[in-house]
Amino acid sequence: MQLKLPFQRRIFQDLLNEQDGLVITSPGLGITSILTEFIHLYATKKYATIQENSEGVNEVHHISGLVFLVNSDWDIIDPYLAGRTQLIKVNNATLANERQEIYRRGGIIAITSRILVVDLLCNRVPIPLVTGFLVADAHQVSPNSTEAFILRIFRLQNKSGFIKAFSDRPDLFMAGFAPLERTLKLLYLRTTHLWPRFQVDVAENLDSTPIHVVEIHQPLTKKMQLIQASIMDCLSDCLTELRRSKLLMEVEEDLTLENALGRNFDRMLRTQLESVWHRLGFRTREVISDVATLRQLLTYLTSYDCVSFLKYMDTIIALNSVKASGFNPLVQAQPSAWLMTDSANTLIKAARARVFAKDADKISPVLEEQPKWALVAQLIDEIRETDENAKVLISTLNPRACRQIRNYLSGQKAPGEPHPLLKALYQNYWRTQQEGVQIKIAPTPQPLAHRPPPSKRRRVRGGGQAGSDAAGHQTTLSGWAANDETVIVEEVPCEALADEEEEVATFDPAQFTQYFGLIRAPELLVHSITGDLDDLLLSSFAPSHVIMVDPDPAMVRRIEAYQASTSNKVTVYFLVYSDSVEEQRFLAGVRREKDGFERLINEKAKLVIPVDHGLLRPSLNLDSRTAGGQICQPVKVVIDVREFRAALPSALHAAGLEVVPVTLQIGDYILTPDLCVERKSIPDLIQSINSGRLYSQCEAMFQFYSTPILLIEFDENKTFSLEAMGDQWSEFVLAEIPRKLVLLSLAFPRLKIIWSSSPAQSAQLFLDLKSGLKEPDVETCVRLGSTEEDALDQATNSGPVALLRGLPGINSSNYRHVMRSVTSIKELTEKSLSELQTILRDPTNGQILYSFFHGLSKEGS
Repeated sequence: MQLKLPFQRRIFQDLLNEQDGLVITSPGLGITSILTEFIHLYATKKYATIQENSEGVNEVHHISGLVFLVNSDWDIIDPYLAGRTQLIKVNNATLANERQEIYRRGGIIAITSRILVVDLLCNRVPIPLVTGFLVADAHQVSPNSTEAFILRIFRLQNKSGFIKAFSDRPDLFMAGFAPLERTLKLLYLRTTHLWPRFQVDVAENLDSTPIHVVEIHQPLTKKMQLIQASIMDCLSDCLTELRRSKLLMEVEEDLTLENALGRNFDRMLRTQLESVWHRLGFRTREVISDVATLRQLLTYLTSYDCVSFLKYMDTIIALNSVKASGFNPLVQAQPSAWLMTDSANTLIKAARARVFAKDADKISPVLEEQPKWALVAQLIDEIRETDENAKVLISTLNPRACRQIRNYLSGQKAPGEPHPLLKALYQNYWRTQQEGVQIKIAPTPQPLAHRPPPSKRRRVRGGGQAGSDAAGHQTTLSGWAANDETVIVEEVPCEALADEEEEVATFDPAQFTQYFGLIRAPELLVHSITGDLDDLLLSSFAPSHVIMVDPDPAMVRRIEAYQASTSNKVTVYFLVYSDSVEEQRFLAGVRREKDGFERLINEKAKLVIPVDHGLLRPSLNLDSRTAGGQICQPVKVVIDVREFRAALPSALHAAGLEVVPVTLQIGDYILTPDLCVERKSIPDLIQSINSGRLYSQCEAMFQFYSTPILLIEFDENKTFSLEAMGDQWSEFVLAEIPRKLVLLSLAFPRLKIIWSSSPAQSAQLFLDLKSGLKEPDVETCVRLGSTEEDALDQATNSGPVALLRGLPGINSSNYRHVMRSVTSIKELTEKSLSELQTILRDPTNGQILYSFFHGLSKEGS
């Protein structure tokens, strides 16, 4: 077993002893290591089965179980499994027959959710033989998620297989009513294992070898303090303005300055206002947008250099100038009110004063450094004096800070002169101003879970530029010396930054050595925190010192776990700006995690899970008029496989319908031989209307089906109104939707348009539309619109076809067969009743057409 800490082994053993279970740990306690240990176990475990041979003798055979790994990031799992287990991966590049053979052989299979749900519904997966499921990132499972759909199908046909789920985000189990109970129902689980940092076993393991932490509270510069105070004043004014709105009275308690500093405040506020968003006035929406902008400014103040921060401020001013000028008629001419305050004026002046000073007609650079930069260089110098063989890891929260610190350490700063990094940024800033080039908004740091992992290693020579390249790769700086010494360089792709930083993204080892006055520099790794992969980084790099430029609780725990599992002693330098928003956010994050676990513990103590786990689906295939309710034809819907990205197929399955996934050329959902539905979400509707694709889709539906339907489906988390989309689309675009739908209705008078507020309502609409009608034929649905059918249409005249389709008993599902069976309408009229019933594939339709023909002949005689 690769789990090195006792509490990790206990988590593994407790979950292994349970048939099912959900594990929730604090971030940084090694949840991925535990998950990969289960992967290795089930990849190598053999199950004994008894099979009868040709001679009638029972023999024991050992086979591999069939275990599925869903909702996982393969780029994170692979490095953990390196050299131990070969993970079987299945995605859309794997053909259906190949997937079926993979399922037959068994083993542990990492598979995309959309492929798996289709294979389950198509019976390609032997569901009764499935050993179990491993579900990563369980906090992401929602009622409309594909993972919940998969587990529902699994549990309906397999009650003995296991389900084990994993999560390290307790803070995401705080939203809504009874979030833990809701998640357990979706996962069909009854047992929860909670492992916070303050759990007794965890605390004993990690506190037995405590890491040496040196907290360094770096004060902000006076200008940074002035900027922060000004932003806080503007933010406070905006929150006061929001509290005056009557529609925001329900969230008034949350509109505090302390909550506004939290990382998830924007998402929380928007979620709570979704239902009334379309009723908010333009001014209120503008203030909500201003709150998000001011929160970004607070973040950028400590993470961006002074020049980049000023460029961002210039962009905000420029955008508001466009509003005030009325140059764009689609934008209401009301600039942000906070920019008109004295605090904003102070903010702008202080931001400029950090970059340059203006005396009369002369502008001279100031270029104030970020205080932490010099502090990092000083710490490296001190570490070198105490230990020349030290291995130092410098960690940051985002790739931009990683790049800037590396460039800062590589540059040689002359006494009394600004750093070369800031000089290059300053020159680019004025060049942009003079050329009138549109100022770019610096990108927001990418979420940790989506950053690319360190996966490559290469060897370079000591005399080359080994510290960086144009793509902004993180580097290990080791052993710059006069001789031709080999250096290991760790490449980690970083997020692309502003163009001006590309010009200074070079590392000069000679300057680095000269700056620190070293013959041999300590081995350094400037690293952007990537999440679970940092555990592997700590094990492979084995640092003796860690400089945490940005505070992160998860990284601290990873270092604790690393030291507790090895004999290496680590000194951690914890850098934080004192009396800053950065410090408050760190403390708020720790407090939110603690509150999340306390809520989970309290909810677990009162938890009530129904015995059936919600598996009692509505029965739609009973006919009370047939012998007291005998089972008759199942109620089914034929669905295009591309629609399984949406939530409606899951809602239809939950409503009791049989879902049949196929590749459709015409429509998205086939309800009956005559009812074809094209589903459109609001963004897709706008795009397809503007591109003309919807018109072509309606033409195709009318060519093959007598009753085409356009379903316009809204997001269930938003108000059932087009006005609620005003923040995503301009009023001009939204106003065009009804007009173009009217034109579409005029072009296709028989087109039915229905509106739905959610997937659940769409499922109910489908049930009502199908009531009492025939079930669709799957083979016919697949064939319609294919190349064979198109060739038949092109070989016939449209006039006779239109006449044929106008006859009673002829419909979209049988007219092609009629065209193949007879050469003319005259020949069709001469057929007997039994022949017509055979040609039309339906006795009733044959009788209707026969009566129609003979009724006309009698009137003529």
